[in-house]
Amino acid sequence: MKTAFVCSLSLLILASCATSKVRVNSVFTEPIQTESLNLVSTMIGPVYQPVLPLIDASIFNEKTNKIASQIMDEEQQIVNDYKEKLLNNLREKLGIPVNTPNQWEAEKTSAFKIEKGIQIENKNFPVVFFGENDLNVSSFGKGKNVYEIFKNDPETITRIKALNSALNLNNVLLSYNRIAVLNASTFGLVGNVRLESYLFLYNSNGDLVIDAYGFTKPNPIKGKELREYKTELDKFEEINGKLTQELSKYFKK
Repeated sequence: MKTAFVCSLSLLILASCATSKVRVNSVFTEPIQTESLNLVSTMIGPVYQPVLPLIDASIFNEKTNKIASQIMDEEQQIVNDYKEKLLNNLREKLGIPVNTPNQWEAEKTSAFKIEKGIQIENKNFPVVFFGENDLNVSSFGKGKNVYEIFKNDPETITRIKALNSALNLNNVLLSYNRIAVLNASTFGLVGNVRLESYLFLYNSNGDLVIDAYGFTKPNPIKGKELREYKTELDKFEEINGKLTQELSKYFKK
């Protein structure tokens, strides 16, 4: 038991010592030139929760679940702020116009319009929240595997193509964000959490041409209080600034 505790604690220490991460993947070998980007949606999805070690993770997750409604209330309040910060960063660092759904004809976007959020198949965090007037092109399932949702889901690709056709767009940009609990110590006393921010850029055919992510440095928390999760949510400006700065290297100004 003592050995297991030491190993578990060591993993937490190693994770908490990690630094923030930013990475961009592109299908292009050279920076691309585009007249504008179309930011279709800025989202905050469900908290990612670990399943292993089974007992330790379960104990820690239960603490998170007890205040899930408070965490979701905070996410709903902050999602528009995320959208504005992202727009400002993209426009400043990429140096190109960024369009949003409120600039397009309502009649042409009605099939994709949602009100504040959509229900998903997640027992404890059943809502993905969207920025004001945003559109949804994705099918989320339980909202756990980000790349299954935005990279490998044929329904997402089909809806992006339909949106591009309806509005005559040549690209679609999606922003997805979430708190992630990476692991839990023995008996779930402490867990490491971080804020994850993803960007996905698709061409007019619905092909994913650029994907990027920014992760904040993991932070150990006890998991019982809203303020611990709010601290992570409040790091969006920090990590998004780094992410958009790195993304700017892949665009011609």
